[in-house]
This record gives sequence, C-alpha cells and structure tokens, in this order.
Amino acid sequence: MDHDKWMAAPYQVLLSSPLESYHLPNGLNNFKGGSEGLHKRRLKEVRHLIEKVEKGSLESLVMVDALQRLGIAYPFEEEIKSILHEQHLISSFDGHPSRDSLYEVALRFRLLRQEGYYLPAGS
Repeated sequence: MDHDKWMAAPYQVLLSSPLESYHLPNGLNNFKGGSEGLHKRRLKEVRHLIEKVEKGSLESLVMVDALQRLGIAYPFEEEIKSILHEQHLISSFDGHPSRDSLYEVALRFRLLRQEGYYLPAGS
C-alpha cells in the first residue's frame, strides 16, 4: 500500500500563529504589523466607538448586545460594566420612563439580568 500519498508534504505549514507572515492577496504578504497590528487597530477603533456613545442611551445597549452576540466582548469588559452600571442607575431611579420603547426596556432588562443586576420583573 502506498501511504505516502496521504501524508502532508514536509514543507506544508498546518498550524500558524498571528506573528507569522501571512500570504495575503494582491502582494500584501509583507504587510507591516501583520494581523496582530490589524487586530490592535480594530480593538482601538471599537473602544473609541464605545467611548463616544452616551452611556445612558439605547445606542449603548445595542452596542453591548452586539459585542456580546459577536463574542468579542472580553476586551471591552470595563467599558461594558460602566455602561451597564449607568443603565442600572437609570432603571433604578427612573422606574419605567414613558419615553423608553418596549425594545429598549426589554433589552436593558435582559442585559442587566444577564450580568447579575437585580431588577424586579414587574411593578
């Protein structure tokens, strides 16, 4: 039996790390900073967006929800805690403001309960 045809060639790299040079299309394989540099820039951009958004707004709740659903919330834990703390204060002192939509109230309730904040289910 010829087992050699099922073996990987010795020059093939099966595993790689973010520090290695990647073969990118259009001759970008000598990209300075590689994927690690790109990753850091993207994190910085997202952090900047989080800092720009008003902590008590619906937009901040939607952003937290999106980060969690995408599975990229870990690097932004402090920012998320700050946003949710502000949202908890809003819900604690304002009760159920009439200006909030059902979507906003439900999203705030779910995100806060998910993070361990106590909120009564009804009034």
